[in-house]
Amino acid sequence: MKQKLNKKTVLICVYGFIIAINILPLIIFSDRVALRIHSIPAAATMAINILHGFMSYLYRYKRNYLVFGNSRKPFYSYDREASEEELKEFYMMLKIYCAPIPFYIPIIFFAQSFAQSCWCFAVYFAPQIIFLGIGIKYMRDEIKEEKARKEQREKERIEQERREELGFFK
Repeated sequence: MKQKLNKKTVLICVYGFIIAINILPLIIFSDRVALRIHSIPAAATMAINILHGFMSYLYRYKRNYLVFGNSRKPFYSYDREASEEELKEFYMMLKIYCAPIPFYIPIIFFAQSFAQSCWCFAVYFAPQIIFLGIGIKYMRDEIKEEKARKEQREKERIEQERREELGFFK
């Protein structure tokens, strides 16, 4: 219980720090803070991001909706409940997905041109890039494991052939 409490405390501190870092410029530069027409893309993207995270959380037992597109290996199946390992992976990915949400705040209040408001899309796709990196790591690990299994099967095949030859010539 104490270990779990410490992880929650650290998570709350990290998210609190992220929020403080993004609200601090609003306080420091309060004379430049304004909602403009260029705030709409960032506000809409933030709303979509929050809604997407919330819906993914609601359907966490059926499928991982945090990752865009079809992955090569589906995380969850529709006809079964998620395992503990899959839920643990989902919660880790949800933490990554929700971490950039406060970074929309400065974009919303400081964007003065369309080019500046487009930074919200970089924030939106940042978790997907991280998920892509995680997927590449998983794929690399699977390739290494498959290569090790293939080498093991080849060694076993050679050993079996050697045993057959010894048994044949005795």
